[in-house]
Amino acid sequence: MSPNLYPPQEQYPQLKEEQKRQTELERESQVEAESEHETDQKQEAKQPAVQETDYGRVTAPAPVSHTQEPQPLGDDVKTQELMQIENILSEHINALYQSLPEAQRPLFKEKGEEAAQKIDSILRGAKIQARKILAIIISWLSIIPGVNKFFIEQQAEIKTNKLLALHDKQRPV
Repeated sequence: MSPNLYPPQEQYPQLKEEQKRQTELERESQVEAESEHETDQKQEAKQPAVQETDYGRVTAPAPVSHTQEPQPLGDDVKTQELMQIENILSEHINALYQSLPEAQRPLFKEKGEEAAQKIDSILRGAKIQARKILAIIISWLSIIPGVNKFFIEQQAEIKTNKLLALHDKQRPV
């Protein structure tokens, strides 16, 4: 048998450390190269593209295509006006919301968001109908069991007045 000419790696721990350092340096250089490549692409995108004809004359710059697509407005996207409407509707309702049974809380919240969207569409219209807004708020608040009818009407009137005042502030003159 011939003796093993190459000693095992465990006998020379400094070789392992050097290999680790070398692989780390290679990784860092790859990351730097990728970031330089990305910056080069960004700079090329910023420079106007020039088209040349067969005759060597320079023509107008090539049209730039925007790669960003418009984001669709979904249910999760709320406008600032809608958020203000929801804030007005939720004023002084926290104690009532906490008193609701756990099963009714999601329903109350969902109906409140639907009411806010309906009110937002009414406020965006040409003719504002305060009675419709009042009816929407009353129907939403009537979900809460055991609350006095007069309290619901009072809260609905207060919220309607605040919503109309908000609309008057936002409306251009």
